Amino acid sequence: MKYKVYKLLMKTYVHLYSIFSLGNIMILCL
Repeated sequence: MKYKVYKLLMKTYVHLYSIFSLGNIMILCL
């Protein structure tokens, strides 16, 4: 159970990080 929660948190973190990185790239391109 703990492993499932950890995996979900990692997935969410990676997802948020990729959105944040994409936003930074878009700002730099402008």
